[in-house]
Amino acid sequence: MPGEARQLLKHAVEAAADEAKTGKSSHEAVKVGAYQAPGRIGDPGMGMEHDPRVNPKLLAAVRPLGMDKFQAPPGLAKLTENSSMEEIAELVDEFEQGIMMVYGGHAISLDLPSDKDMKVEMTEETIKGGDGQDMKVYVYRPSNQGDEKLPAVVYTHGGGMVLVATMNPVHDFWCKGLASQGLVVVMPDFRNAYTKEKYNHFPAGLNDCVAAVKWTSANKDRLKIRNIVLNGESGGGNLACAISLQANRDGWVKEISGVYPIVPYISNLYGASAERKLKELPSLVENHGYFLNSWSNAFLGYFYTPTDEGASDPIAWPYHATEDMMKGLPPHVVVMDQLDPLRDEGFSYAQRLAKTGVQVKYSMNIGVLHGSALLFRSALPELHLGMVREVAAFAKSL
Repeated sequence: MPGEARQLLKHAVEAAADEAKTGKSSHEAVKVGAYQAPGRIGDPGMGMEHDPRVNPKLLAAVRPLGMDKFQAPPGLAKLTENSSMEEIAELVDEFEQGIMMVYGGHAISLDLPSDKDMKVEMTEETIKGGDGQDMKVYVYRPSNQGDEKLPAVVYTHGGGMVLVATMNPVHDFWCKGLASQGLVVVMPDFRNAYTKEKYNHFPAGLNDCVAAVKWTSANKDRLKIRNIVLNGESGGGNLACAISLQANRDGWVKEISGVYPIVPYISNLYGASAERKLKELPSLVENHGYFLNSWSNAFLGYFYTPTDEGASDPIAWPYHATEDMMKGLPPHVVVMDQLDPLRDEGFSYAQRLAKTGVQVKYSMNIGVLHGSALLFRSALPELHLGMVREVAAFAKSL
């Protein structure tokens, strides 16, 4: 649709400005008799700190960071739907600096007592990326693997396909955890859409991830692996889904045994109207501002796909995949978090996979924010360790 990409930004800007004035979302509270809809649907001014569903251990962990309160990045107020890519990049950079306080382990502890028991080795290799450029991949494996062929996971990291360094403590712990469960893990250092040196819009990063999967498949014997599962969280979950859709379209999907997206960021409807969200993806209203802010996500989405065609391209945004595109995909496990604005897009994707005959399991982690299994592993060790074991069990079952 002509103008679709900028129209999403226009609504995001208007809604963010209204929210800044009133302190609450613009829709009417949904209440019927004694029933009040959850989160910000029932109370447009609710912050996470007042939501009775939140896990107390998580709340205690995020409160010192100010993440328990609703707040938008300051840079958001400077933008309009006509802002240049350079102006939007300032918001992206601001967002990245804030989130790296968590990903870098500076703002919260990421350590677990069991970390010392992980017997894992990591090596670096240089392969050819999606455009023939040199690209680093990190390969993790159990230290005592020997000659046994193990299941492999190609892990694509989170960050909305736009930001967050590949090698950081959150991603490193995740890969080590999977390897300690008897997997070989390949983490590609794909191109983020935003870097200070260059912008790499869609499909650059996806092409790099596709190249990494094909490299992993072509080197099964040398890597000592027997199958390949795609796994990633948030933007990495998008990439896991997108790789499988592209592989299905291009005829090489049988090289992929399974797909395990965690809290995938896949709709690009973050700047849509409240009416559309409430009808189609109500968690975007219900949990808006709980760690993730829909208006910031609208600009991140635009940075990834700054064209009208890209705004709803199913390979860029798998939520928009048709049933024909889904037919023949490998088994999926889709995991979402209850207090995540993205919750319902993952649920919808899983439902449509099932409708098309794809083997799929869906689960939801109650009382937690977007990506809590990775980001808050120290505060919620049972969630983190349980998720690691579940990914490993899935890979071994295929």
